[in-house]
Amino acid sequence: MKTGRKSWFRRFCSETDGGATIEAVIWLPVFVAILGLIADASIAFNRQALALRVVQDANRSLSVGRFTSTEQTEAFIEDRVRGFSPNATATTTVSAGIINSVVSLPAADLRAVGLIPLLNGLELQVSAHHMAEL
Repeated sequence: MKTGRKSWFRRFCSETDGGATIEAVIWLPVFVAILGLIADASIAFNRQALALRVVQDANRSLSVGRFTSTEQTEAFIEDRVRGFSPNATATTTVSAGIINSVVSLPAADLRAVGLIPLLNGLELQVSAHHMAEL
C-alpha cells in the first residue's frame, strides 16, 4: 500500500498537464489589477471631459447674459457635476472681459474600482476661459 502511495506521489509531482492552469491562477490577480487600473483611468478621463463641457457651457451662458452673476454660474457648474462628483467645488471670476471658471473634482469621486489608493487625496482641476460678449 505504501508503494502505491509513493508511485502516485511521484506521478503527481512529475505530471505537467496542469501547468497552464497553475500559471493562469498565479497571473489572474495581476491581469485583474491592470484591468481595474484601466477602468479607473478611463472613468477619470471621461468625467474630466464631462466637467469641461459643463464649465464651457456655464461660461458661455454667463457670457451671453443667461446667467447674471458668477454665483449663478458656480451653482450651475456644481449642480451639473454633482451627478458624478458630489464633492466638487467651482469658482468663477470675471476679469478684463474674460470669464474664468475652475471646478475642482476630488480624485476619490472619479474612480470606478479604487485600486489606486494614492489618488484618494488628489484633486483634478478643470478650467475654461471665455470672452464676455456683453
